[in-house]
Amino acid sequence: MKFYFVFSFLLLYVVTNATPDSLPKKKVFYKMELQEVSGKYKYGYLSNITEEDVFYSNDKIRFGSVNSTDGKINYTNISQLRLKRKGAVGRSALIGAAIGAGIGVIAGLVEGDDKYVYVNPAEDFLGIGSAFINAFRYSAAQKATIYGLSLGSGGAIVGAVIGALAHKKFIIGGNREKHNAMKINILEKVSGVSQAKAN
Repeated sequence: MKFYFVFSFLLLYVVTNATPDSLPKKKVFYKMELQEVSGKYKYGYLSNITEEDVFYSNDKIRFGSVNSTDGKINYTNISQLRLKRKGAVGRSALIGAAIGAGIGVIAGLVEGDDKYVYVNPAEDFLGIGSAFINAFRYSAAQKATIYGLSLGSGGAIVGAVIGALAHKKFIIGGNREKHNAMKINILEKVSGVSQAKAN
C-alpha cells in the first residue's frame, strides 16, 4: 500500500511538471481562445506575438508563422487569452506511461524473487496445499513485467487526464505590462531559453 501511495505521488508530480507545455519545443501548435475587452471571443491558433499585437490563424498553424495569419489583435483590446498545446493529451499519456512502467520495473526487480513456501508432506494431502501456495510465487523478472504493465497503464491514464486539463490562462485587461509578461512566458516555453538571458 505504501508503495502505491508513493508511486501515485511521484507520478502526479512528475507528469504535472513534465507536461508538454513545460518542455521546450521548436514546433509548437497553440489552440487559442481569446476574449476581447468588448466581451467577444475569437478562436483559432496562435501564430505569433509581438510587443503590441497577438497574431492568430483559423487554420492549424505552428507558433512563429507570423506571415500566415487571419488577423491580429492589439493588446489594448485583449481581456484574456487561454492557450492549450495541440496533442497535449497524447504526449502526456506517453510520459505517464513511461514513468509508470519505469517505476514498476524497478519495483519488481528490487522486490526480487518470492521465496518458496515449504509445506510438510505429512500435513499436505497429495501436495495440493503446497502447489496452491506456491502458485502465486513470482520471480523478479515476472514482477517487473506485471508491475511495469499495470503501473504503465495507470500512468498513461493519469497523464492523459492531466494533459486534457492542462491549459494556460493569461489575464491581460488591455495592460501592456501583462501583455509583455505573457509574451515572455510563451517565448520561453517555445524556445526553452530565458528571455532575460536572451536579451
